[in-house]
Amino acid sequence: MALLICAGAAQAQVISPAVSTAVTVDAVFQAIGGKPASSGYLVIDAPDVMEPGKTQVRVRSEISGTGWLVLLKGRKGKPAAKPAAPGQPVPPVFIKAVPFKGGEVAQASMEVELSHDTYLTLMAYSRGRWYYAERELKMAAPASALPRAHAFAASSSQAASMPAGAPASAAAVAAPVR
Repeated sequence: MALLICAGAAQAQVISPAVSTAVTVDAVFQAIGGKPASSGYLVIDAPDVMEPGKTQVRVRSEISGTGWLVLLKGRKGKPAAKPAAPGQPVPPVFIKAVPFKGGEVAQASMEVELSHDTYLTLMAYSRGRWYYAERELKMAAPASALPRAHAFAASSSQAASMPAGAPASAAAVAAPVR
């Protein structure tokens, strides 16, 4: 699958199919042929903490003349993700590339599958230069994943270790039922 990633003055050009198969963000930077500059004008809008699974991620560039937004899973300078199972290939970091016409607001929304803590990297192409921003996303275990008996045992052990001078109301909340 050839990807249109680099916008020229008049029309988009194919720069490298290696972008869609790269297994590190650094390999994507090499495939585009440049060193993107870090930018505070790129926005990755997603919850800071979420449950594993699919989530909506909104991306936006406030850099005028943005022709492309490219979303990657990973972080500059970090090794590739581990394969899902031994013997399986390392998954590519590429998520999606979205082109924009001159004068158009560069923003998009996409669904992203995440299973563990990760970084997202947003790249933007504007007026012959690449820019990037990173954002860490944390995964939380669903509340239903914690067994109730385990949660009760934890609160019971806290009650047993309360000092004698602790307020009675604190002991009453955590005291085990007998």
